Amino acid sequence: MAAGWLCAAGVWAQTGDTAPRPEQPQAAASPSTQASAPPALSDVKQARGPIDRKMVQRIFEQICRAGIKHPKIVMQQAILETGWFRSPFLMTRHNLFGFRKVRYLEFKTPEESIRFYKNWQDKNYLNPDQNYFEFLSEIKYGSPDYPQHVARINWNQDCGAHK
Repeated sequence: MAAGWLCAAGVWAQTGDTAPRPEQPQAAASPSTQASAPPALSDVKQARGPIDRKMVQRIFEQICRAGIKHPKIVMQQAILETGWFRSPFLMTRHNLFGFRKVRYLEFKTPEESIRFYKNWQDKNYLNPDQNYFEFLSEIKYGSPDYPQHVARINWNQDCGAHK
């Protein structure tokens, strides 16, 4: 799989074999736009600073403990939406998944955002045999190519000991 740049919820993230390196420029553009390099750093929604790997791990552990189905894919969604949890726009709102109803939802904590996702998933993902990427596409979660962008995020951990 080729590495590249993509944008979701106004946050650029690198796809492919590695997580974005902190020194690589990241900026925002229209959702789910893919380009060979990101545009100039100018948007307040851009991912900033180094990746806090301890926070990334804590969030994955919380996703696992919440009992969310397909936690690996859900973690990939959170990484994509928040630019590896570095988007000031979504992280100040504790909105790990880019949920919105006209405006982006705001949560008191990241855990509240995870609980919201779990409740949303329980209400909407009713066929456990359905491929989760197909489900996301069917319900139009994001742009038409959103599932392909999510699948490109490099996250290979499973819950295992985190439950």
